[in-house]
Amino acid sequence: MKIVKAGESHGEAMVGILTNVPAGIKIEKNQINALLKERSFALGRSVRQKIEQDKVDIITGVRGGLTLGNNVAVVIKNAVHKDYKHLMNPFELSDGEKITALRPGHADLPGVCRGGFSDIREVLEGSSARNTCLDVALGAVAISMLDMLGIKIAACVRSLGLVKDEKVYNFEDILNNKAPAFSANKQFISACKKELKRAEEAGDSLCGVVEIAISPLKKGFGHYISEKRVNALIAQLIMQIQAVKGVYFGENPFEFNGFGTSYVGEIQNANGIEIANSKTGGIDGGMTNGDFIKITVGVKPIPTTVKGVKSVDLQTNEETLSAKQRADITAVFAICPILKSVVALALCEAVTERLGCDNMQEIIKRYNAL
Repeated sequence: MKIVKAGESHGEAMVGILTNVPAGIKIEKNQINALLKERSFALGRSVRQKIEQDKVDIITGVRGGLTLGNNVAVVIKNAVHKDYKHLMNPFELSDGEKITALRPGHADLPGVCRGGFSDIREVLEGSSARNTCLDVALGAVAISMLDMLGIKIAACVRSLGLVKDEKVYNFEDILNNKAPAFSANKQFISACKKELKRAEEAGDSLCGVVEIAISPLKKGFGHYISEKRVNALIAQLIMQIQAVKGVYFGENPFEFNGFGTSYVGEIQNANGIEIANSKTGGIDGGMTNGDFIKITVGVKPIPTTVKGVKSVDLQTNEETLSAKQRADITAVFAICPILKSVVALALCEAVTERLGCDNMQEIIKRYNAL
């Protein structure tokens, strides 16, 4: 299953199509809207989220609460569009309202160079993380498909700025994490709120780390051939999220100080051949190994800040401060439902590559027979 996206941040709507969808996946509109709400009302969001009340409209591909086997198409309206109609008209634009102060860390500079633009809005409208609402809405289809196979995905915020949560959690603990904080550690949440206040007062933004945990898939999903490796599929979709700067599987290889024998774990034959004590994160040789999957994601500070940084005006070539658009203090909390969605899409691609994508009854039967 793959997503095709269209839409601008301040345009009329965000439009998405999910292709290669098996028939028979259970779809509940309320569950999709609940996931969209998790994205919108996570900690650290901007004033825009008080304006946007994202609700999904399913245009095609679902009937009676089940997918039909067609492409699934959705539309999410942009509530802010009413204030930007004069700037986003497809044919007639207002004069004198260009954005020309480049924002370091964004797509602005390379984007205007690639597109030959004189107005940064031409780049920022399409490069905005606003389009991640489509990842969540359409990723909900993939989450539902995995749920029908008994596979669950959970998210846990592990750090924000200078604040870290180093507690050890089991999968059920993480599975219960919900918005707005995606953590069950009350002390950590309290410290994060103080860190958010510190950044807000400074007119700045914060980075952080999120952990994704996945209940065990049966062995062999993905492939040892490079282009079909499940970790490569997952990493590609995660790295397409604007705020992500890094991803690794299992224990941090940059900080692991032990020998390789303690990293790879053991293969035992107590009640069938199984992996034990592995730190590789549930994926070996590009395939699921039957263990829990652990993914850690590094989230960058949002480049747009109230404070601004030294930059150059594209029109005058003179030094200036970077343009100040509405921006979140951090994406660390809001990215959790986005990550769960794109990871689900990657796993569904691996599942359908092996088991087919005609209908869920056949997929479930083949999965249970493994």
